[in-house]
Amino acid sequence: MAKFEAGERKINGQIVQVWKHKRLMRDWTLLLANSISDANRRKGKKKPEKDPVESLEAPENNEDDAFEGDADELLS
Repeated sequence: MAKFEAGERKINGQIVQVWKHKRLMRDWTLLLANSISDANRRKGKKKPEKDPVESLEAPENNEDDAFEGDADELLS
């Protein structure tokens, strides 16, 4: 742990005790910045849907309405 130092970070509005490393923190910050910029870039490249969804409700599933059985037979 000689290369790390104790520190504090604000995470979700709370101050949390963490171990920090200067290069790792720099790399993490760059990684997050690149991830955010890539996500923003991809937002503009969405393809339009060919068939718009008519309803957000799930279709009815009536396939097994005629199923008859005894639960005791299944357990034995």
